[in-house]
Amino acid sequence: MSEKRADQTTCAAFWVKGIAETLEAAGLDIHALFEEAGLELTALSDADARFPTEGISLLWQLAVTRSGNPAVGLTNSSVVKPGSFDVVAYAMMSSAKPARHSRAGCPLCRYPQRRGHPHHRRRS
Repeated sequence: MSEKRADQTTCAAFWVKGIAETLEAAGLDIHALFEEAGLELTALSDADARFPTEGISLLWQLAVTRSGNPAVGLTNSSVVKPGSFDVVAYAMMSSAKPARHSRAGCPLCRYPQRRGHPHHRRRS
């Protein structure tokens, strides 16, 4: 994992851990893939770690090349469980109103919440 630049987009470690588990279940050598992509595999255990999206894109490209399967990320969908997404997923799944938590946790996530909202109006 390289130093993060101010203009660099990143992925959270819990997300990348799900990718690693999926690729490993597909029979790929994740140690070699991470090394070739310039990503630090041991950082997956650090909840605060971030991975550059360019490195994650390269990881996917390498996985496709090694596996020969352009859909390698979809072949083992049962590998990643809600627990892979850490405490946030558990809190949202156990909530009676998960949309409320999505709005609070992610300002870009907007869900209609009132009956008068245009998405709730009946179409004639």
